[in-house]
Amino acid sequence: MDYTKITSHLLHSERVIDATDFEFRTWIYLLHYCVEHETGGVLRGAKQWPREKWLAQTGAEYPRFNDVKGNLYGVEGNDVWVAFYP
Repeated sequence: MDYTKITSHLLHSERVIDATDFEFRTWIYLLHYCVEHETGGVLRGAKQWPREKWLAQTGAEYPRFNDVKGNLYGVEGNDVWVAFYP
């Protein structure tokens, strides 16, 4: 997949508005990675990736999973899920 549609309705949703700037930025990078690699919105085993791999693979800094407030991404086991994957 080469692109995804992010609507104004999505950008004004409570989940996006409640997110911090860091969470929003991280979500955009993770969503882009998932779309480009067609992961289905899940990064398998990504919670255990070292910081350097996070940056190299996704372009995002390593997320602070315990501090996530906006529910744009999260962890299930060692997998990282990304909200609103098309």
